[in-house]
Amino acid sequence: DVMQPSKKPRRDSAPASFAAMLTPPAMPSMPAVPPAYMEQCLRLHIPADVDLVLMESAANMCSLHVGLLTKSSGGALTAKQLVDVPTGHAANGIDPTAWGALFTFPDFTAIGDSAIWILAATIAVVASLETLLCVEATDKLDPQKRVTPTNRELLAQGVGNTMSGLIGGLPITQVIVRSSANIQTGNATKMSAILHGVWLLVFFLLAPTLLTYIPLGSLAAVLFVVGYKLAKPATFKKMFDSGMTVFIPFLVTILAIVFIDLLKGLGIGLVVALIANRVFPNKAQA
Repeated sequence: DVMQPSKKPRRDSAPASFAAMLTPPAMPSMPAVPPAYMEQCLRLHIPADVDLVLMESAANMCSLHVGLLTKSSGGALTAKQLVDVPTGHAANGIDPTAWGALFTFPDFTAIGDSAIWILAATIAVVASLETLLCVEATDKLDPQKRVTPTNRELLAQGVGNTMSGLIGGLPITQVIVRSSANIQTGNATKMSAILHGVWLLVFFLLAPTLLTYIPLGSLAAVLFVVGYKLAKPATFKKMFDSGMTVFIPFLVTILAIVFIDLLKGLGIGLVVALIANRVFPNKAQA
């Protein structure tokens, strides 16, 4: 052979000893190759250093794309287009002593302010109505046709909102989107809701910065798909076939909620339903 022999083993040639392959050629930016990974590369006749270069290049490309789409380029998404959560408690790594700063305790000096009581009553009514509506919708979607005890649901929500308010949290309520997503993915027990909260807590405490790279558009897409499954054209057709007593309040409630707000939309829907029952009594009985 007139060509000079290569300093590296040929792709189709095995090394004289496996130990000789444990130390790859010196590359300033490359990590050491694990022996198990080297052995797998030899079985596939792939030079481990070349394969590692490809893997690192792919990782760098993924990191570059994430940067371009989120925070690191001229066309990056703005802060308003990304998930926004507090990250100060993880600025120095995982520090449980900094988690106490996340709590905000109530100021009881404002307990006599009438605006506080009006706001609290409004939140309680809206949250209770939304929960009851979601319970009814979820029970209808449940393949096992179980019936949720509404009194227990409202009691649990009241206790949860009280505890959440005492530590500076937001009001909680049942959400049809999450319940529908659980049903569509085959979840059938309370553990789906419990684990949902556990994973959110774990990521918020241990990796909050990672959450800030999630575009709100991605979450909106999930909501859009689940919402479409809840209000797909077949649902409108079913309501229309049920008669004007059902279809008119259904349509008016949707439009009022979308273009006004949830509380006023529900109130308008209830009034329209009462009127529809008076105007179309025969349709309702049919």
